[in-house]
Amino acid sequence: MVHYLPKPIMPVTTLTPRCGQCGSRRTEVIGMSIDLKTTYLRCTDCGASVQVPARDAREAVLAQ
Repeated sequence: MVHYLPKPIMPVTTLTPRCGQCGSRRTEVIGMSIDLKTTYLRCTDCGASVQVPARDAREAVLAQ
């Protein structure tokens, strides 16, 4: 009798924006602009703040 193993589960790639200063992906959302077009992120490794378009940040959050 032949047994077929299920396909291995592929890891989910996250779209978390990288820190502009150190390149780490360990960032957290710290705020948004009033018009909701810009998201402000802070790097948890080096503490630098980065601005990214809100669409990129929203896709990163939905991917997790």
